[in-house]
Amino acid sequence: LKKTAKTQNSSTIKDEKANAILEQLETLEETHFYLSSDITLHTTAKLLNTNTTYLSKALNTVKKQSFSQYLNKLRIDYVLIKLKEDAVFRSYTIHAISKEIGYKSATTFIKEFKNKTGLNPSYYIKKIES
Repeated sequence: LKKTAKTQNSSTIKDEKANAILEQLETLEETHFYLSSDITLHTTAKLLNTNTTYLSKALNTVKKQSFSQYLNKLRIDYVLIKLKEDAVFRSYTIHAISKEIGYKSATTFIKEFKNKTGLNPSYYIKKIES
């Protein structure tokens, strides 16, 4: 019985710790760190001076998302604003846009964009332009 309690304890994260990590993460978001194609759970944890376990658990517990879901949300939210505000950015190819916001694959970008908006990026851009 004692062993179970210990295991359970190590798999949860204290709210204060999770909130502290997420506050640091919010500050980091202002630097648009998520636009780098090299960003990983590990590199992000290092930027926050924490470890991957804590960062992952904080995201899972508080934001109810995995690190990749979190990253995709930030990137898609960013690109939606950028597409609305920047006509030059809208003229880029879908491949160039996906690279610009940190995706290694345009296919992944299109899939994530469609999940969020229900539209293909190219159709979305056409709608803005019209």
